[in-house]
Amino acid sequence: MVPFLGSRGHTMVRAVATSTTIGLPVSIFGAIVYSCQTSPVHTSTMLGYLFLAAFFGLSFGSVLAAPFGAKLASRVPTRVLRRGFAILLLVLAVKLLFECAIVQSDRELFPVCTETVTQHRLPKSFPQPLSEWAPEAAL
Repeated sequence: MVPFLGSRGHTMVRAVATSTTIGLPVSIFGAIVYSCQTSPVHTSTMLGYLFLAAFFGLSFGSVLAAPFGAKLASRVPTRVLRRGFAILLLVLAVKLLFECAIVQSDRELFPVCTETVTQHRLPKSFPQPLSEWAPEAAL
C-alpha cells in the first residue's frame, strides 16, 4: 500500500501512517476469520488456521516496533524512505520467486505427496514427519 500511496502523490510519512492505520483492523479481521475456520491438522499451537506462536510473536513485536517506526519515518528523508521500501520489496520478491522454485522442484521429486504438502502448509517446527501425511511417499 505504501508504494501505491506514494505513487499517487502522498508523502512517504503519510503513506506509512495510512498503511499502518489500515493494517490494524485488516489484521484483526483476518485473525478472527482464520481462527474460526476448521483446520485439517489439529494441534495445541493452532487455533483454526491461526498459528498462535506466530500470532503472539508478531503482535508483540509490532506493538514494540510501531513507535520506533513512526519516529523513524518522520525523521528519515523521503528519498531514503522510498528507496528503502523499493529495496525491501525487491528482496521479498526475489525470496518469493526462490521459494516457488523450491516448491516446484519438490513437486517433481515427490509427486505423490504434492497435493497434501501444498494444501497443508505447516510451520517448520511441526513435529509430524512427511511420511505420516502420505505414507506412499516414504517408500
